[in-house]
This record gives sequence, C-alpha cells and structure tokens, in this order.
Amino acid sequence: MGSVDEVLKLLNKQALVEVVSSLAGTPACQLDNNSSPITGPGYVIFLISFHEKDERWAARIPLNQDDSFLEICIRPIQLAHRSPNIPAPRIHGYCDCGSRDYNPVGVGYMLLDWIEGSPMTPWDQSTPAAPYRQKVLDQIADLILNMILECPLDDQTLFYGVPDGTPKGVQVSTSVWLTESVDRGIRRTLRRHDYSTAIDYLIQRSMIPRYVVPK
Repeated sequence: MGSVDEVLKLLNKQALVEVVSSLAGTPACQLDNNSSPITGPGYVIFLISFHEKDERWAARIPLNQDDSFLEICIRPIQLAHRSPNIPAPRIHGYCDCGSRDYNPVGVGYMLLDWIEGSPMTPWDQSTPAAPYRQKVLDQIADLILNMILECPLDDQTLFYGVPDGTPKGVQVSTSVWLTESVDRGIRRTLRRHDYSTAIDYLIQRSMIPRYVVPK
C-alpha cells in the first residue's frame, strides 16, 4: 500500500477533471479540496463540484493501487441500489486498480455521488443508541443477503467471500463465505498495521460458528 503522498504524485488531477467533465456532460468542474483531500484508512477522496450543475461528486482513490476494488467496492454498491432500505451513492464511473485499459488519470479511481454525513463513531456498547445501531445492522444484513442471492457462483465469483481456488459452480456454505470474508479483512488490515481493526475482525470471526447455521 502506498502513502498518500506517493499516490498523489501519480495522480493527474487535470485528467481527472476532464474525465469527470465528460461523464457529467458539463464543460467544467473543479476539485474543491484540491490542496487538502479527505483521507481515510486506505483511500483519498476529492470533493468535486460543477459550475453548471447543482450536484457534487466524490473521487475516491485507493492507496493500494495493486489490488482490484471491483469485487469489494463497486459491485456491493451496485447491489445496494436494489434494496430500498440501503442508502448508496450512484457510481458515475471508475477505473479499476491494475486495469490494463488506457487511464490518463494515472491511478485507479471511483467516481460517486457525494453524500453528506459523518462516520458513526465511536461504536461501542453504549454508542450509537439502540435504534440507530439496529438500523445499520439491518442495512448490512440486507446487503449481505443481496450479495449472496443475486450473484450465484455459476455466473461469477461470489464477491470476496469465496476461498481462493474455489472452482466456478461449487457452492460454499454461509459460514465458509463469512469466514473467508472476515479473513480477507484481517489480512488487509494487518498489511496496513491497523491492529485495532484486526482485533474487531477476530471477534467477528469467533462469532461465526456460534451464530451462523452452516448451510
């Protein structure tokens, strides 16, 4: 995984503006936070506004430019749109990391609707309040069910919850799917030395045999 500075050195901001302008159908746009993008665990976000369009987009750029984000970012968002209970941004365009297609921007990127809000933190035994906690958990459950039901293995790889090497057409149990999903999260967080998040993943992993029916 690269640092923020390393990824920004590869980014061609003018090319990104041109791509966004073409997709939006407006002749000009600008990166509002051109000098100070929003950073998070594993990504950089630029807020994009338009001179002739009353909406804003987010350009999300992964710091790990070696791994594809199609399975873990794009397709879950696309499926989320099928559930009326899950708020999800529109995907206006993207260039996957590792793609061999011509990419003048210089880095992999996702172009999404900008959604106002703030992270729901902290998340502990008392915060957020029970109604908000349950709402989020219900949305996560809806998304996981959509992922499982809408993408059978005989069509395509079932996102990132199928162990590497699983042949197409071979079904896996819910517990195997969840365990592999959590394990990939553990590996990803350990690579970036995010040990507190890795501990959360381990707690989730320990709960799978107790709460998931292995069918």
